Amino acid sequence: MQNATVISNHTFIMKVRTAILLAFIGGMIDADSFWFHGGVFASLQSGNLVLLGINIARGHWVGVWQRLIPLMIFFLAVGVTRIIQQTISIRSLRQWIRITIAVESLLIILSATLNFLPNIVITSGLSAVSGIQLQSFRNIDGVTFNSTMMTGNIRACTAFLFGGLWQRNWVMVNQGLKLLGIFSGFCIGAVTLVFLSDQFGQLSLLLAVIVLIIILVDLLSTHLTD
Repeated sequence: MQNATVISNHTFIMKVRTAILLAFIGGMIDADSFWFHGGVFASLQSGNLVLLGINIARGHWVGVWQRLIPLMIFFLAVGVTRIIQQTISIRSLRQWIRITIAVESLLIILSATLNFLPNIVITSGLSAVSGIQLQSFRNIDGVTFNSTMMTGNIRACTAFLFGGLWQRNWVMVNQGLKLLGIFSGFCIGAVTLVFLSDQFGQLSLLLAVIVLIIILVDLLSTHLTD
C-alpha cells in the first residue's frame, strides 16, 4: 500500500518567477544540445522521435542512436525521479530539493566542461537534467506547467487567455499570462545561450548553474507549499 506521507502524494507549488527561471534553464539546455551537439534535443523528445523516424527511414543508423540514447536516458531519469518521489517522506522535501538541484547542477557542469566527450554522452547528460527537472517541478499557483517542453504550455496559455477574455474571467486570464511568461522565459533562455556562445562557447551553459542556485535559494526561503 502506498505511503500517505510520500512526496508524490502532495502538490508542490511554486511561484511563477521560479517557474520562469526553470523554463529559462530548459531553453538553454535544449539550445545547447541542438546547437553544439548534432541537432539533438535534450528535452523536446517529440522532436527527437521525428528525427529518429527520419533517420530510420533513410538508414542513417548513427543518427538513430544519437536520438535514441538521449530519449532512453530521459525516460529513465523521469522514472527514477518518480520512484524517489514515491519513497521519500514529505518531511524530507527540503533535502530532496537540495539533492535534485545539486544533481542537475553537476550534470550541467560536466556537460559544459568535458568538451572532449562524444556528443551522445553530453546530450544524454542534458536529457537526464531535463527528465529530472520535468518530473520534479510541475505546479505553479493553481496551474500545471512544463519547464522543459512548451507545446502544452502554449496550448493551455491560449485556452486560458481566449476563454478568460470571452467569459471576462480575469482569473483565467491571469493563469494564461503566467504560462505566457513561462514559455517566453524558455525562448529567452535559448536566445541567451546562443548569444553567449559567441564569446564563451560551451561554457555558456554554466549560467544555468547560477540560475539553479538562485532557484534553490528561492525555493527554500519562500516557495515551499504543502
